[in-house]
Amino acid sequence: MADGSRLVPIAGIDRLLGGSIIRQSFSPLDLPPPEALREAFVRLAAHGPQTRVGFERADADHWRYRGAAIADRADEVVRVVPDDVTESAQDWLVAHLVPDLPVQFALKDDELATAMDHVLLDAPLASSLPAIVLMMAAGAPVPAMFDGVTDRPLSKALWNTFGRHPRNAIALVRDRGGVPGPPPAGEAPREDDRLPLIDPGGLTRRLHRDCDVAEMAGVRAWGAKHGLGISPTMLLLAAAATEQAGLPIEPQGDLVVDLRRYLPKGVTTGGNFITGVSVPVWSEGFEPEMLGESLDAMLSSGRPLAAVAARLLRTKRRPPVPPTTADTVPRPVRARVSVSNPGVLKIYESMPWTVPGAERRAVHGTEGIAPNTIGWISSTDAGRFRISVSYRGDAFDPAQVERAADLVFTDPVAVLDAML
Repeated sequence: MADGSRLVPIAGIDRLLGGSIIRQSFSPLDLPPPEALREAFVRLAAHGPQTRVGFERADADHWRYRGAAIADRADEVVRVVPDDVTESAQDWLVAHLVPDLPVQFALKDDELATAMDHVLLDAPLASSLPAIVLMMAAGAPVPAMFDGVTDRPLSKALWNTFGRHPRNAIALVRDRGGVPGPPPAGEAPREDDRLPLIDPGGLTRRLHRDCDVAEMAGVRAWGAKHGLGISPTMLLLAAAATEQAGLPIEPQGDLVVDLRRYLPKGVTTGGNFITGVSVPVWSEGFEPEMLGESLDAMLSSGRPLAAVAARLLRTKRRPPVPPTTADTVPRPVRARVSVSNPGVLKIYESMPWTVPGAERRAVHGTEGIAPNTIGWISSTDAGRFRISVSYRGDAFDPAQVERAADLVFTDPVAVLDAML
């Protein structure tokens, strides 16, 4: 097969999400033969770079898009876990990543595991890609979702938000956003107690919980009572549970926002187009409405989009020095809580499950996280509400993080009420 590969620059928007791997695991599934998955992957790659598959990492500045020619590496993209391995497909895959392949799969019995470089794609596509490949392995065509994809999402979003609507620019100037208050008095970071900035391997921990979605109805009602959607409510719940589990938290938390909301109607992107926005989660006199007001002002003014554009401009003028494994930071004395909520993942219903929804295992997480961050991913599928929590085991007591997750599922409304 002729190799029509071409170098594709790693866009600035992609670089903003570098340094971590998106991990996923699904079971029990009636999996097709590995060769069928490889053929489906190659067929998807041949459709174009907008699918975000069919790439190799060429160097620090470029991807090499190979399209259908990636078939010569299909055995590395989709691998079968050796029979004598006792660990899960997910753990085996992360421990045996092929460095220059940004999208990889591993099969073990009825488990499908994936590992995806966060530089190449974000949660919206990463959540869908396993189901897409499985559907295509069963004979489905390439989904139409890839036909309205732009390779210039930032410029299109900026024009659609500010060029076509100049009043948004005025609102942006008026919206200064919430200024983080000073952290309360407490233990100061100790410069002589330092941790690696980058996880050299084995420091990132994850835990997973799920329940019937009806058990979280009270959380939605609590949020609606205070004018909050499910994502900001989950941020408050995660922050409150973390604090009540004995881990002091920072006054500001991070909520992941999908910037596709600013694209013209009918236009999307398969690459990275998310960012984190900093919003208040507690302070002296804190009220939940403060979070909602801050978030609404930011989103309506287009501030997250403008912030990403400004950050890219700064990094272009003065490229940051990449961190190294030798870099260290003081041990955090407060946890910064981050929440990402991909929403209802209906596409999972197309996967070849062998059990009802309550018995399915669908977990997400990241490999590589900032030492001071506890990252929560919440999602819903098949009537199940799921969370995955990623954190640094050298920075936070695993027993306390487990306790925080337990609180979310034991009596979440009481956890939220206790913060008032």
